[in-house]
Amino acid sequence: MRLTTSFLMGCLLAEAPMPESSPGPDIMTAPEIEQTVEVQPLPDSVRNRVQTGLSNYLGIPTDQINIARYSHETWFDGCLGLGGPAELCLAALTEGWQVEAIAPTGESYFYRTDLTGNQVRRSTLDNNLPPSLEARILQTVHTDVTEAEGREPALSITQAQTRVWDGCYGLPSETGDCPEIAIMGWRAIVTDGDYHWIYHTDNLGNTILLNEAASTNTVIPNLITGPMSGLSEADTTFQSVSTEGGADKAREVVVLDADGQLSYSQYRLDQPEENEIISLSQQQIDSFFSLLEENNFQSFMGLYYSPTADRIEFDSVALMAPTGMVLYAEASLDDLPGQLQRIIRSWEEMR
Repeated sequence: MRLTTSFLMGCLLAEAPMPESSPGPDIMTAPEIEQTVEVQPLPDSVRNRVQTGLSNYLGIPTDQINIARYSHETWFDGCLGLGGPAELCLAALTEGWQVEAIAPTGESYFYRTDLTGNQVRRSTLDNNLPPSLEARILQTVHTDVTEAEGREPALSITQAQTRVWDGCYGLPSETGDCPEIAIMGWRAIVTDGDYHWIYHTDNLGNTILLNEAASTNTVIPNLITGPMSGLSEADTTFQSVSTEGGADKAREVVVLDADGQLSYSQYRLDQPEENEIISLSQQQIDSFFSLLEENNFQSFMGLYYSPTADRIEFDSVALMAPTGMVLYAEASLDDLPGQLQRIIRSWEEMR
């Protein structure tokens, strides 16, 4: 199950179920691949056919549809890897394209085509990571693990999502500066069944970077989809929302605004709302935001850390900043990545 912001804020985790990973490929060892992928232009015939296909599907003009990511792919059969159970597919490699089309609402639709656009299929897969990029990510992780640990890992990609990165790919910079550019790419979670590595890439896989701070083997990271921030007000600088998972559910909201006011509200079924406001010193505020930067809070944006145990109900906490949110199960606090633990404990001390 992919986690959406509407789900998070609608119940905010009033009874958070254990998220399931998006379907990934069978566990495999990555094949050898070329070192560099050259950008190839998308043929006009393919572009036009994809726009026409989505136009017909949504009932809107083609000029309202934008083409975003695309990559040259080799499909494993004549159905472009999208054949149904009763469909007969030619067992032959088919050269073609994967294309992302963007509707006016901002929603993404992925299409697979042959080389010329004579065959076009809309993907209904949960995971649309391009196969060529998937292979490059798996090869990178395989090489890293083999060199570091001297073993042959059996790897799979459990989840992936599109991202638009800054010049640092959403990761901390040694200089503290990132080019103000937009890089289309992906974020993927790779596992060997024990450890979960999180990688940030460009669209083709020429740049593949490990998000070391967010990778872990003690809890399960999942990807949150949809808008990444759920702040209550425009002047909110940081916020947490905690929700109990039992039958007598409660919700606790703590908000830090731009004026240094820290407000605490608790909502419990059939009981009056509890409120408290305290003022923080500028030194406290500066110290907290310095700690966020020192512990790479940005590296955790858009992630949900769930318990490894099979629990139906558990207390959940969302930490929110203007740039995004991270979500975790409260019972897993001691198992979270170390930098995230330090951020959480500092926030709790301020309250």
